Amino acid sequence: MNKSFGEELSEQDIADLRKDFPALNMKIRDNQNLIYMDWAATSQKPLCVIDTEQDYYSSKNGAINRGTHYLADEATVVYEKGRETVASFFNADVQEIVFTLNATDALNMVANAFILGTLKKNAPFYLSENDEIVVTKLDHHANVVPWQRVAELTGAKLKWINVTEDGALNYDDLLLINSKTKLVAFTHASNVTGVVSKVSQIVSRAKKYDAFTVLDTCQSAPHIRVDVKELDIDFACFSAHKMLGPTGIGALYAKGDLLDKMEPLRVGGSMVDTVTTENTSFKSSFYRHEAGTLMNAQISSWTTAIEYLSNIGMDRIARRESQLLEYLYEKFSSIEGIRIIGQMKNFDDRLPVISFVVDGVHPHDVAQFADNYGIAMRSGHHCAQIVHSCFNTYNSSRISLSFLNTYEEIDKLIDVLSKVREYFHV
Repeated sequence: MNKSFGEELSEQDIADLRKDFPALNMKIRDNQNLIYMDWAATSQKPLCVIDTEQDYYSSKNGAINRGTHYLADEATVVYEKGRETVASFFNADVQEIVFTLNATDALNMVANAFILGTLKKNAPFYLSENDEIVVTKLDHHANVVPWQRVAELTGAKLKWINVTEDGALNYDDLLLINSKTKLVAFTHASNVTGVVSKVSQIVSRAKKYDAFTVLDTCQSAPHIRVDVKELDIDFACFSAHKMLGPTGIGALYAKGDLLDKMEPLRVGGSMVDTVTTENTSFKSSFYRHEAGTLMNAQISSWTTAIEYLSNIGMDRIARRESQLLEYLYEKFSSIEGIRIIGQMKNFDDRLPVISFVVDGVHPHDVAQFADNYGIAMRSGHHCAQIVHSCFNTYNSSRISLSFLNTYEEIDKLIDVLSKVREYFHV
């Protein structure tokens, strides 16, 4: 992409950028244009990201940090550049970033540190039955299930921050964070309501009691600027495939020397200093957590995806998506028989995500009906059953946009959704 932008992304900018994405130019279902509105599940990829992965295997494929030949050197350069790029994008130090399989894997690494820390009585990751872990009902399963396991295996108790009717966290429940609290895990933005959490309020309360903080950025990182130093968070997880990057790669941020203090989740080659018949000693920093051969090709294409987003500018992306969301929300209000889950109307505090229930029609039927018109949307519980239970439903339909969507696509969506209840005779 060799394109410069003004302060705002123009419609011509969007038209030009969409040419970079093969999937967005597909014809499906009787030669209709594909309208992709499932970005919260996974993002589509620009050609430069796809080409980078192919180029890696064509001309840079070698074993990192092992060989002394040309390709081994090239592969190592790609690997180290990837870490530098991820660190810079999230304003972390290089030694604070460890590559993982995905964001779920990153969260499990932190959870594992508490489980093994408790088994070994290893401060600061030791938990007892007198300790508490605070989580939220706005999180998806990836940031709920690991903490349930930690509680089960350590005896610590889970405490839950509730959700308000407009789809935000109930900040009155921050009083749950007290001297017993050892860890607070929460989402930066909900994948159901799209509401962005007030990180500073939560971190401030947690710091008052010296509790660790864990931030899930799966939904926020593709849409808004995430600065881990400014947020003053202890841990954060990142997902590449939702940021225009490949599947199979993510990262964990751990502040300062926390990576050195954590017990590794996986052990084996590459992350050891010495191995004898008696014992093994591990390397320091991120090396001690990256066992075996890494996903080098995916690291290379994630680097390209981050450079692509950075060239456009996260502030421009956020403004464009806020405008699209406001337009979408107003159009939704004109459709009878649809209930939006969480109705926060401050669009600066929301991502372009709307989950909804159509009276009398199952969400899977809504999604299949939309698919007949070339519209890709999500249906189900979106790996967030607890969020749905807060709104007295088990599942929903979900529209999730990116800056690449257009106003014409939203108009087509609204026209299609307006026909759903009539089609199903309800």
